[in-house]
Amino acid sequence: MDFNVRRLAADAGTLLSRAVQYTEEVLGQAERTELDSHLENLLDRAEATQQCTEKIMKQTEVLLQPNPNVRMEEFLYEKLEKMAPVRPNNLELLGECMIDAGHELGPGRAYGNALIKCGEAEKQLGSAEREFVQSSAINFIAPLRNFIEGDYKTIVAERKILQNMRLDLDAAKTRLKKAKEADARSAEFNSTPPLGEEYVTHFSYMLGFLHVRWLKMWTEEVSKAETELRISQSEFDRQAEITRLLLEGHNSTHETQHLRCLTDLVDTQTTYYAQCHQYMVNMEKQLGSFSSVYCANNNQLSLAGASDGISRPSTSTASGATDGISRPSTAPGATDGISRPSTASGATDGISRPSTSTEPGATDGISRPSTASGATDGISRPSTAPGATDGISRPSSSTAPGATDGISRPSTSTEPGATVLPLHTAGQSSPSVNELHLSNGTRKARVLYDYSATCNSELSLLADEVITVTSVPGMDSDWLMGERGDKKGKVPITYLQLQS
Repeated sequence: MDFNVRRLAADAGTLLSRAVQYTEEVLGQAERTELDSHLENLLDRAEATQQCTEKIMKQTEVLLQPNPNVRMEEFLYEKLEKMAPVRPNNLELLGECMIDAGHELGPGRAYGNALIKCGEAEKQLGSAEREFVQSSAINFIAPLRNFIEGDYKTIVAERKILQNMRLDLDAAKTRLKKAKEADARSAEFNSTPPLGEEYVTHFSYMLGFLHVRWLKMWTEEVSKAETELRISQSEFDRQAEITRLLLEGHNSTHETQHLRCLTDLVDTQTTYYAQCHQYMVNMEKQLGSFSSVYCANNNQLSLAGASDGISRPSTSTASGATDGISRPSTAPGATDGISRPSTASGATDGISRPSTSTEPGATDGISRPSTASGATDGISRPSTAPGATDGISRPSSSTAPGATDGISRPSTSTEPGATVLPLHTAGQSSPSVNELHLSNGTRKARVLYDYSATCNSELSLLADEVITVTSVPGMDSDWLMGERGDKKGKVPITYLQLQS
């Protein structure tokens, strides 16, 4: 117990002397021992490195997690040594939202399918971002935090010890200086002669005597102060050397380590952005294919509208008649450089169809004007001499009875006011529809354009969606039974395109 009290008293005295020395240095009443310039540069460099490293680490954390609340929560979980809950990032949430919207709007439609594909790509981007955050936290932030919380704390501790050693050294120097001053004044008082027998009565001499005795106590401390000064100087020099070696080692080591961490961060970012670029290129290609299909569907709708029975100006076979499209005229017997078989009178191309005739009133079940000699195949073009072609590959037509050109189309006439009727009218269906009627099976069909139901037995349609159609016995040949999900109803054939 006595030893502990003495040790406590000694520590208290040391702390008091350090506080007095520091206060006198601040007030400018005491001299301060300056450190070596090289050591000062090392200390300043270490402090600047710590400040820059801390700023970079905090800003990197902001980049990886912009939400301050989430960062604080992760910090608390880290201090409590618990696993933080896994949350989906913003890209993954966006992807889930797009996928849900695509399924709700209908994956059979172009927009719904595009939303699903984009949602999957966004989820891939979110997964890549999660890997980037984890890799950056391990390879970059963790080494920087280890430097701040480990290596730099060691440097700060050694620097604090060096500061205490310097205060002890300066305090020892101050005590030695005061002891020497007391010794000099004591020698001055000892050289003064006595005042005789009456010196006791002189009160001033008694005060001087007491003052000399007090100064002699300091002269006894000279040798002790010199010993403490030598010990403090050696400890200070030893601590300064330890601090210098530690700073030199850390300055050369942490620069190499931080450079390697920075390289790892750049490599991680390169991999992350390369993955994101690849995902976006793939998504752009998929959206481009959707756009191409959409444009093709619009072209098909335009072609279907060209033969849907809308009244158009009549075409004539007179010389110089055109359809508004500039084409080069062909001389008699000229060809377009493409060989095609010619059909003689009564010859056919192997497909059974109604024959054409030039007699008045002859029809094939579809009301159309009769074909005159040299009439074309339903496309208005400049008149050509017999045997001339128009630059479109097709078998040559003849005006003989039963001659056909292999394509079912309305004939042209020289009479004004002639109209073009639709290809499929009541009572006439395409071969695929006929097969569906005969087989009574189910097929997939794509809707060409929107259709609004006129009664409860019909089914409303949206353009570009895919439905299931079935031929019901006894139903009109112009209608099919359509099914979309749990909804059923009649749909017109002319609004559908059967798929294989």
